Amino acid sequence: MNRSSKRFVSVLMILCITLAGAAGMADSWLPRFARFSRQGPPDTLVITGNFAKPRLLAEVAQMRGRATVLLINHEDGRDQLFFMESYPDAQLLPQENLVEFLAALSPSRVIILGDSQYVPERYPRIIRDRYPLTIIAGSDWVKNARALGDAVNDRRLVRHYRHYLAEFLDDQIKRTDSPEDIPMQDRIHAP
Repeated sequence: MNRSSKRFVSVLMILCITLAGAAGMADSWLPRFARFSRQGPPDTLVITGNFAKPRLLAEVAQMRGRATVLLINHEDGRDQLFFMESYPDAQLLPQENLVEFLAALSPSRVIILGDSQYVPERYPRIIRDRYPLTIIAGSDWVKNARALGDAVNDRRLVRHYRHYLAEFLDDQIKRTDSPEDIPMQDRIHAP
């Protein structure tokens, strides 16, 4: 689908959402999403779990204008989905509306950050048949940042991620009694 076709579909979706809202049929997430869609569909949707390192990486990509973010928070055996419309705002997305949301968003591709520990297996299964899907699932988040930067054509993304990760970890160290309290996998190592 070319860019003008995507814009047409986006405008058509906004019209449908607006009419549904006027008729009282729209879910609560649709009107806010309609405002976002006027800018045109995003190129990349990044989906990850609500964990510090992958969320930070997704938000850095979003701040640099390279992606839209969907966070999955898994607690008490159920998932909560949060659409990060714009940094730092998050909008709760009902899980049963995921397919409709993806159809309305119409991303060119979807990138999942993390393995099934971060994003449950059912989500890649839902997405794989509908959109080009890339899964970046290494345990080294700096390498994952480099891979995401390559995927979204942003070579500087890894540098920005390292900067914000260092700030995050420095803040963590200041909040603990000793650096040994920080798990080894959360410490920064020189590349």
